[in-house]
Amino acid sequence: MSIIKSDQFESFLGKPLRGVAKFLLHGNEPDLPSERARRLAPLLVDDAADPFQLVRLSADTLAKDPGRLADEANAISMFGGKRVIWVEAGGRDLSALIAPLMEGLPEGTSLLIEADNLKKGTPLRLLFETRPDAAAIECYAPPPASLGQMLDAEAAKAGVVIDRDTRELIVATLAGETGTARGEIAKLMLFAGNGGTLQSEDVVALLAGAGAAPADALVDLAMKGDVRGLERAVGQGFSEADAQLAAMRLAARALMLLEMRHGGEPAQLFRLPFPVKQELQRQANAWAPEVLAGRLPSLLNLLVTSRRSGPLAPGAAFRALASFALAARRGRE
Repeated sequence: MSIIKSDQFESFLGKPLRGVAKFLLHGNEPDLPSERARRLAPLLVDDAADPFQLVRLSADTLAKDPGRLADEANAISMFGGKRVIWVEAGGRDLSALIAPLMEGLPEGTSLLIEADNLKKGTPLRLLFETRPDAAAIECYAPPPASLGQMLDAEAAKAGVVIDRDTRELIVATLAGETGTARGEIAKLMLFAGNGGTLQSEDVVALLAGAGAAPADALVDLAMKGDVRGLERAVGQGFSEADAQLAAMRLAARALMLLEMRHGGEPAQLFRLPFPVKQELQRQANAWAPEVLAGRLPSLLNLLVTSRRSGPLAPGAAFRALASFALAARRGRE
């Protein structure tokens, strides 16, 4: 198996992973190794949400306790079945810790290493590139053509119609966010709905701030005043974790718009495509500064509620989002 080129990853996922239990994901594209690790992990265990089946270890944890990796690899699952040890190596060379496991990894256990860009010939790469039971997966920025193919495939699967200009806008917007592109495309498909359509204005609003989480889509819908779209998106499922993230994203967006309303230029604006900046500026101009400032205390209370009262978080977050959406629909007061 050995080396998987960046553009071969999709076909690699579609093949049986027989005989391969050791995976290294590395590259110079921010977030892409992590995004691909999240997609690979569920293929290696029965339930990736089960902490007994999926164990995540950071480089900092292993620096403090080097024996932890071997202990976890040799531990027997309480309920049996498959296990994955997911190590977030970052830029650290953990080859000395990982090398012993390349020979003695217990049956039914997989090793998943997420790393930053590694030069050819580095010890960690060689551990995975020279073994038939391992895969070194490159994570480099895909060309626009690859993003376009991903978009076309997801749109065809969802039955969503996208015209050429809108397609080009999506690809251009996501060209600098390839690590989260799949999540952004999924967000667009969810908004359009099965058999729906996507227009350029929808894309500009939904991809404003370009994030991978569905929470971003909820905030965009609220700021756009799309109450119906907000209700439809929440109806697809709104967990406590989603609510907490939506609360943080809503507060962050309000603060950003307030800064823009006072003439500031938040740092995150500089990496966004011009149409997205325009949409955010329209959002900022539509809110009176005193109205945004007046909402900040309630957003602070929302953040506290979403963290301390788990079961109440979805309801509280939805009410806050709906409040913004209703105000936006009325002309942002």
